[in-house]
Amino acid sequence: MGATPARPARKGSPLPKLLQAVLIFSVAGVLALWTAHIAQSGMAGDSGPPRLLLQGALELAQATHQPDAVLQALPDGDAGLELQQPDEEPPQDLQAGEGVQAPPGQQEQVGGTADQQPDGEWELPLKPEQQDAPQQPSQQQGDTDGDDNGDGDDWSADSSSSTSSSASSSSASGGLAGSVSAAGDGADGPEEVTLDDASDLATFDDPGTRCVVTPSHGKVALLFLAPETELPHDMTWTAWMREARGLLPRGSLAGPEAFCLQQCDASGDCVRRCGAEAACNPLCVAAVQEELSPKRSTAVLQQQHLFSVYVHARPAYKDYPEGSVFQGRLIPDRAGMRAGTHSMMVAIKKLVEAAVLDQRNERFVLVGNTTVPLYHPAMFYQQLMSESKSRVDACLHDEQLLDRQRSTPAMATDRFNPDKHWRKSTQWFVLNRRHAEVVAHDTELMAVFGRHCSVGEDKELGRFRECISDQHYIPSLLAMYGLDNETSCDPSGGTYERWVHGRALGETATDQAGRAQGEAQVGHFQLYQPGHVSAELIASMRASVGGPVDVPLSDESELCSDWLTATQAALASLFDTSTITAETCPTTLGNTEFVQQQAADAYKDAALHPHCMLLGREFSRHAAKWVHRVYRSCTAALHVLACSERLTERDNTWWQ
Repeated sequence: MGATPARPARKGSPLPKLLQAVLIFSVAGVLALWTAHIAQSGMAGDSGPPRLLLQGALELAQATHQPDAVLQALPDGDAGLELQQPDEEPPQDLQAGEGVQAPPGQQEQVGGTADQQPDGEWELPLKPEQQDAPQQPSQQQGDTDGDDNGDGDDWSADSSSSTSSSASSSSASGGLAGSVSAAGDGADGPEEVTLDDASDLATFDDPGTRCVVTPSHGKVALLFLAPETELPHDMTWTAWMREARGLLPRGSLAGPEAFCLQQCDASGDCVRRCGAEAACNPLCVAAVQEELSPKRSTAVLQQQHLFSVYVHARPAYKDYPEGSVFQGRLIPDRAGMRAGTHSMMVAIKKLVEAAVLDQRNERFVLVGNTTVPLYHPAMFYQQLMSESKSRVDACLHDEQLLDRQRSTPAMATDRFNPDKHWRKSTQWFVLNRRHAEVVAHDTELMAVFGRHCSVGEDKELGRFRECISDQHYIPSLLAMYGLDNETSCDPSGGTYERWVHGRALGETATDQAGRAQGEAQVGHFQLYQPGHVSAELIASMRASVGGPVDVPLSDESELCSDWLTATQAALASLFDTSTITAETCPTTLGNTEFVQQQAADAYKDAALHPHCMLLGREFSRHAAKWVHRVYRSCTAALHVLACSERLTERDNTWWQ
C-alpha cells in the first residue's frame, strides 16, 4: 500500500506545493468553464453567482498565499468586481459577512449598520466561525443612560429589525411618554426617560397607569319597610337624596390609601405613590371627578356617597319606577308581612342581614313607608355618625315600661332569661354596626320569638298575651348579650310618631274591641292628612325629645332647637366633589389641614342631643305632595330640600 497523504495544515500554514498547484488549476478551470457557459446562455449580466465564486477564490488564495496566481486565472469580465482584499480589515460596522456586496440596487446600504436594512429583504451572512459563536451586542446610538432592562436597547449585528419595526413596537406598548427611544432615532427621536419616583405619572397612558381613589368614610343604611309595597313619599326621598349628591366628609380622603397612583412602563416596571402627595395629580383629580362627582351616573342614588338604600316589599313585587331612588333596591330575600305578627320582625331582620354585607355601612336606620326625613341629609348623616350608641331602648326600667307580662317562661333558654333580659322599645331603630351584626347573625332567640311571640289567648298562662316581636326582639337580644349599656335608652328610636287615644280613622268598634284586649287604654298613631301638613307641624316634631334626659323638663324644648346651626356645621364638615378641579385641589384635597379635619369632630360642638327626632311619621299617601311642597317652600325655610323660587306666593304659604 502507498503512503498515507499528509493532512492539510490548519488555516494560515502553507499547503504542499503539489496540492497547491492542483487546487489553483482546478479553480481556474472551473471559472473558465462557468464563463463559457454564461456566454453561451446569455446570462452574462447576472453577476451574483460569479461574485460568490470569486469570493471563494480569494479566500483560497489567502490560504495558499498566492493571490496573484488566482487573479491571473480569472476571466476578464469579472476582474473589475469591487471585492475587498482578504488582507484588509473589514469595516467596524460589518462584523459579519465581510466583503459581500448588497444585491443590485442596495449597494449604498453596504457598510452601514445592520439595523438599517429593510425588514426581511437582505440578511448579512455570517462567517463560518461565527455561526456557532454567541452574538456580540453593540450599544445603539442614543443609549446614554446604560439601561439594561432588555427593552430593545441592545442590538446584535445579525438583527434584521429596522428602525420602523422598533418604533412600531414602542407605540404598541401603550404610547408611554418617556418610553425607551427606538434605535436610529438619534437627536430627532423622543427623549429617553428613566422611570423613577420623580416621574410625572400623569403623562403616561399605559393601561397599567391609573389612580385609585378610595374614600374611608362609613355610610348610613336606610332600611325601608313597605308592608303594602307602596312607598308614597318617593318624591320627597328622591329629592332628599339629590341634596347629598357628591358630598363627602373631609376626613374621608385623608388616609394613606385614599389616593393611590400607579404608573407602569412598557417593560412592566411600576412606580406607586399613595396619600396626599398624589391627591392633586391630574389622574387623581380626574378619578375624583369621574368616580365621586355626580356626573358618574344618571341615577340619583349613585350620585351620592353617604347613604345606601334597601327595601323590603311583598315578594311578588318586581321593582319601583325608573327614576325613583328605590329603583333596583329591593332585597332578593323577602317574605310576606302582616302587621302585629312575627312576620314583621322576619322582614326587618332580612333587611339588616342584607345591609351588613356592605362593610362600609356603619349605621342602620329602619324607615317606615309613611316616614319622612326632618332634616337635610348632611345633618342627618353627621348626627348619626357622631353618635356611638344605638338608638334602641335596651335599658332596664320598671315593670310598667317593660311590659313583662307580654313574655312567657316558655321562652327561656340556656342564655335567655325572660325575667332578666326582657326589654321593650319601638320597632323603629338606629343600630351601630356591632349591634346590627348581632341581629344579623342570631338564630337562637329569633327562633324562640317565632314560636312563642304572638297576640292572642295563651292557653298555658290562661290569659291574653300581646307579644309583638318587632317591639321586643332586638332590645331583648342586646340585653341577652350584655349590650344594653351601649344603647340610648330612648324608646322612640329617633322617629317621631304621635299616639292618640280612641278609635283610629276607619276603625270599627269590633276592630277596636279586638285590639283593646289586655290594654288599659286604647289608641292609635296619628295619621297625618293634607290638612295637617304645615311648617309648624315639622317644627313641633323637631322640638320633641324621645326619651328620658338629664335636664329639667322646662329645658327639654331647647335641646333640639338649634337645628339650623347644626345643619350649617354639617355642611361645613363636608365638601362637594363636583368642585374639585386642578385649580381648586391645592386648597382642598391637597391641603393637609382641610382633609385631616375629621367629620365627626367638626360637627361635634354643634350636634343635637342624641334623643332629638330625625324622622317623622305617619304621613298618608294623600299628604305626600304637601310634605314635598312645604319642604320646597322658601317661606317655610325648613332647609330639608333646596327651596324653589318658582313657587308662587300662594304655594309658599298655602298651609297658613
